[in-house]
Amino acid sequence: MPVVNGTTYNDDTPPAVIAHLEQCRRAYRQYRLRCYYGNGKTGKAWGDIPTGYVGRSAGSVKIPLHIANRRSSGGPGIADHCIVRLEYANRKQGGLLWQHPTFTPYQRDRSPAEEV
Repeated sequence: MPVVNGTTYNDDTPPAVIAHLEQCRRAYRQYRLRCYYGNGKTGKAWGDIPTGYVGRSAGSVKIPLHIANRRSSGGPGIADHCIVRLEYANRKQGGLLWQHPTFTPYQRDRSPAEEV
């Protein structure tokens, strides 16, 4: 598992994603990110799109954390190897940081009852 600036990442995490997460973590809550989770091999999104800041756990093996807002002090771990698209959520910065080469947006299956 690669360790960058003391933060441990999954082996399957693309280097560009690690670089962007570290940059945003070091900026200490200046940049809100929108992470699209999906299949890291195919690029197909699952529909999970958490938005927040990047933090780091305080355990012996430090991992990246999803911090909901500036007042939060903790949160769930980021599934960094499942990120298929990464973008700024701030209006000032706005824009795409990284996207899987074969990124496919999530499409919810519609039941026949919803089509009426």
